[in-house]
Amino acid sequence: MLSLRDDTFDPANAAAYQLDVLVAGGHCCLAALDVSRQKVVAFEEYSLASAAALPALATGHDLLSRTGWARVRLALGGSAFTLLPAPLVRPGDEAAYLQLHHALAPAEIACAYALPPSSPAHEL
Repeated sequence: MLSLRDDTFDPANAAAYQLDVLVAGGHCCLAALDVSRQKVVAFEEYSLASAAALPALATGHDLLSRTGWARVRLALGGSAFTLLPAPLVRPGDEAAYLQLHHALAPAEIACAYALPPSSPAHEL
């Protein structure tokens, strides 16, 4: 476990912070961002067997069990993805696009979302 916290971080004032959670590659990373200063004021990293272990980690955790955040973002990382130009995407064909290089396991589903215009890959 890795835990870094700025002296100015006050978890009791969750509304002043954005909580970012990344679960990928056997790790869970948490970052609290001070919204007004756009500064990361807390960062923690944990080993995690799978995304299914996240609820157990959240139980009683100082940050994950807290409510009232200004914003919460969760990202689940994996190696099975593809980028397609938006005009070529047909809703409902997500699994077909992904099967070109990844066989979906029975518990996996394919989904699609558009990258925001500010994304560096948006022009692809």
